[in-house]
Amino acid sequence: MTNSGGVWTETVLYSFAGGNDAQNPSAGLVMDSSGALYGTTIYVGGTNGVGTVFELKPSGDSWTETVLHSFTGQPDGQKPGYGPLLLASSGALYGTTAYGGSYDWGTVFDLTKSGGKWKEKILYNFTGGADGAHASGGIINGASGALFGSTALGGTYYGGTVYELSKVGGGWKEGVVYNFPGDSGDGFFPQGSVIFDKKSATLYGTTTQGGTDGWGTVYQDMMP
Repeated sequence: MTNSGGVWTETVLYSFAGGNDAQNPSAGLVMDSSGALYGTTIYVGGTNGVGTVFELKPSGDSWTETVLHSFTGQPDGQKPGYGPLLLASSGALYGTTAYGGSYDWGTVFDLTKSGGKWKEKILYNFTGGADGAHASGGIINGASGALFGSTALGGTYYGGTVYELSKVGGGWKEGVVYNFPGDSGDGFFPQGSVIFDKKSATLYGTTTQGGTDGWGTVYQDMMP
């Protein structure tokens, strides 16, 4: 969308064809310093059709789409959700899938580029229990290199979680920051991403259900 003289004009940069280039982009985009755009689709791409990570690169007046990774389901990951990718300063891309992984309850993954090729690595597999299930929101950077996100289900009360991933040695360790109650209470079923205010060390997010009238909440979670 571009603004000229107070009038907004829409231009379609790319139309998905529903084949190997994928379909149904449900999350937002991130942009790198060159102006390239990165995003995910929840369907198609490759033979399994369970989602992709793609790149849109500007070239003159046109844009070229490239699928960087096609998900395979198990143990790779399936159906990246509603949160945008996280673009690290190193150029790596971090994201989540709502399904797939070792236990079919979703994953946190990264994509790194080496020698002109992108390689995926699973950082964490959700088990569907106390650690959470269905990581449909994206992840964000927190303090000290930690990553934060939410799961729509799982946790102590199966109402969803806010979780933290911290680097330990050569791997990642997951810890639940908050368990949603699974009934009206203070909200449950968080599907979107969280944001982090570094000054106050506070996480903000939304739940799609629960709250006083049962129609969802906006919440904050202060770090100790």
